[in-house]
Amino acid sequence: MDIDKPKPKPWHGRADFLKEVVTIVIGVLIALGAQQAVEWLHTRDSVAETREALRAEAATNVGATRFAVQEDRCYLKALDMYEAWAKGAPKPEVPYISAPGPMDTVWETAKSSAVTHMPLKEKLGWARLYAGVSNIRALGMQQRSQGQQVRGYLGLDSLETPEARSLIREVRTYRGIMTGKLSNEQRFLVEAKALGVVSGPFGGYLTKDNVANLERLCKFVGEKPDLSS
Repeated sequence: MDIDKPKPKPWHGRADFLKEVVTIVIGVLIALGAQQAVEWLHTRDSVAETREALRAEAATNVGATRFAVQEDRCYLKALDMYEAWAKGAPKPEVPYISAPGPMDTVWETAKSSAVTHMPLKEKLGWARLYAGVSNIRALGMQQRSQGQQVRGYLGLDSLETPEARSLIREVRTYRGIMTGKLSNEQRFLVEAKALGVVSGPFGGYLTKDNVANLERLCKFVGEKPDLSS
């Protein structure tokens, strides 16, 4: 049995040909436009989600950094007691410090993806803030390493002249590291404020044990930490 198949309607001149072309072009443009709209919505949602995550991470960092500023200020004064010991004063029983450091998990995850779609001013602001995080973390590693060097002398009952001289050198190196770290921490807080990042007193770092350790350290050098900062 023969089945008649529909035959394409023949074009009648240039007008019909152009009509077909225009119809095809419009269809393609509609499809592309719909695809771009979907991509734009996805990018917008991704940027909004990333912005929220960055602000949450930065708020935690602000809290930890505020704590570290208080701690570092008091510990810088405690270093004077190490140097005094090397010059003949009694051996100091300097309390330990917690040395909290900022995090950059969200930034490292999103800086090459969603962050690239943010407005330039905002993108540069986050880049500056997390450059500060990188500096603080690097100095924090130096702080912990040098701190072990200095505290190692506390295992000695007394210091001979060579040991005393060596301790003075170690303390002065330590002081330079902590001064630089404190400066970077203060700059970080300024950059965070410029981005509108807010945090309660010390953020999530305001725990009973951490506050007790901070108060013990500052009391040791005759200071009182500002727990409302």
